[in-house]
Amino acid sequence: MNTRPAPRRNWASRKTAVALFIVSATIAATACGGKDDDDDPIVYDKPQILPDNSPVCLNALEIKVDDDYGQNVILRNDGRQQLVIQEARISDASRDFFSIEDIVPKTVDTKDSAILRFHYAPTAPGWDTAFLNVISNAENFPTLRIFVLALAIPSDPEAAAEFDPGPKPDEAFTNGQEACRTQN
Repeated sequence: MNTRPAPRRNWASRKTAVALFIVSATIAATACGGKDDDDDPIVYDKPQILPDNSPVCLNALEIKVDDDYGQNVILRNDGRQQLVIQEARISDASRDFFSIEDIVPKTVDTKDSAILRFHYAPTAPGWDTAFLNVISNAENFPTLRIFVLALAIPSDPEAAAEFDPGPKPDEAFTNGQEACRTQN
């Protein structure tokens, strides 16, 4: 006669494994796009403008003289009311190498974005600074000022190898803090 008890299945460990699998799958689904910023509650009633990139630092790129470099800045509306963009313009440019192409669209619904496209087309080497000014009905920044720092290098490879742009312009510093750092 066999006195050995029948093997017991460990149901508790299987239940734990199933629960862990379900929790892991839920976390993975959430992390891979199940929930995003659009699900965040809207806090502000009035339009709020939020740039994706401020300051805009073009100084780490190798933009050559006579290049025409286009850059987008995404402007998001984080308010319940519609954001209406009246105008965008360049101001305080150290040299006339910046231009604004357009903002599309000019009317931005809640949690939607507009794209401000501008160009940097240097005709001489050196440092360049400017502000992108976006005028809108936003409560937080009726006139949003986005600082831009750029560096144009000579087109000729030999001249570029010997080119020394000198120190960054004073406009690149606010209260002793550097606006656009480059990693060495």
